[in-house]
Amino acid sequence: MDLGRLWCTARAPRCAEGCPLRAGCPAAEAGTVMEVTPVRRPQGRYEGSLRQRRGRLLRELADTGWVSRDSDPEAAASLVADGLAGTRDDRLVRAGGGG
Repeated sequence: MDLGRLWCTARAPRCAEGCPLRAGCPAAEAGTVMEVTPVRRPQGRYEGSLRQRRGRLLRELADTGWVSRDSDPEAAASLVADGLAGTRDDRLVRAGGGG
């Protein structure tokens, strides 16, 4: 990841400035670095987003040990899928089943 952060940046790839992988990079050799560099997309708004809702559930889960899955089914399902929470009956519980 540091390589991408330092050398293969979306705005201005620094191939000619001494990239350590320059010699074996097919995109640099073909002159197509800008064509294969992903377009930088702005991050979506936080207010009302799934990120915010997941955070709210995680905070409540940390404070109380459990949360009703029905309070936000989509966010609850994503936390379970990512291994950040578990389920017991109709509840979302701390990962590992504690609660």
